[in-house]
Amino acid sequence: MAGRCGPRSGPDDLNDEIETVRYANGEQELRLVGGARYRIAATHRAAGRGLSVDLLILDELREHRDWLAWGALSKTTTARPNALIVGISNAGDDESVVLNALRSTALSEQDSTMALFEWSAPDGCELDDVDAWAAANPGLGRTISEAAIRSAMSTDPAAVFRTETLCMRVDALDAAVDPGAWAACSDPSGSLASARERVAVCVDVSPDSAHITLAGAAQLDDGRYRVEVLAAWKSTEQARTELPSLLERIKPAAVAWFPSGPAAAIAADLRPLDAVEIKGAEVMEACQEFADLVAARRIVHSSDPLLDAHIAGSQKLRTGEGWRFQRRGAGHCDASYAASGAVHTARTLPPPVKKPKSRIFV
Repeated sequence: MAGRCGPRSGPDDLNDEIETVRYANGEQELRLVGGARYRIAATHRAAGRGLSVDLLILDELREHRDWLAWGALSKTTTARPNALIVGISNAGDDESVVLNALRSTALSEQDSTMALFEWSAPDGCELDDVDAWAAANPGLGRTISEAAIRSAMSTDPAAVFRTETLCMRVDALDAAVDPGAWAACSDPSGSLASARERVAVCVDVSPDSAHITLAGAAQLDDGRYRVEVLAAWKSTEQARTELPSLLERIKPAAVAWFPSGPAAAIAADLRPLDAVEIKGAEVMEACQEFADLVAARRIVHSSDPLLDAHIAGSQKLRTGEGWRFQRRGAGHCDASYAASGAVHTARTLPPPVKKPKSRIFV
């Protein structure tokens, strides 16, 4: 609607307090008879500048991906004696920098002027935990039904359900691997030693070549696949120097890599190893297969901090009807690629040749 000053409107008990209502795009304003004004501002670096604000309400604070709008808006309250800033938001992900920082400060109790009012499910809860639903939804059974939440659980990606319905912070909103399922696959007591002859390894490189990971995987006797980080380097030069001797010591059944990705930086070092090349549609197959095996609890890992961090931060890069791990703008995920490549290669190894039983004839 074009800019205009509308007539007084609203409930009868408040109608006499309204002087004008302005609807102009970008200039929406409600002015009261007593001189107070309520305005709407967009979240950018110029928002609110030049104003002195007594009550600042920031809706959907999780969508503040940088500090520009906060820096401009929060300072409008500095000169007011009893100013109040209210942030209203659901939980966010790692990119919700403002929300995450303010919440951490509130929890640390370092600032006595801050208060945190939060309804969220406990960390590590299962998606179908009804008690966790109640913790995050105080209106459960009154304004919100269990059927509605169960429907959201069955239709939303796990990360979306956790942040939107359980009000839990997630590393990535479009997480490639369900964090709850990944945590459930942890088994720090095990190792690849029992399946040494069946170990397949995969090496991958981050886009900035600042991180390289070698992961190994093998099928266990119970049909699950154990995956471990075998080595990590901070430069391709270091990887080139140490990889040959490491592989000689491990003696893997197969070595794999993703030639169409950043690992091309060490292609000349990998091709002489007769390494398996995971490329084309097989890249998506490896990533999606890995996520599916985690969801089915058919992956076992040792809770390695590096792999945990890369898996938690891995997001989906959708291509057509499939997806693979997103490399750019989502932090390092070379450990995720190396782990999925190692599992995929282990799954495609030819079955071991059974040795014939010896017979003794008398």
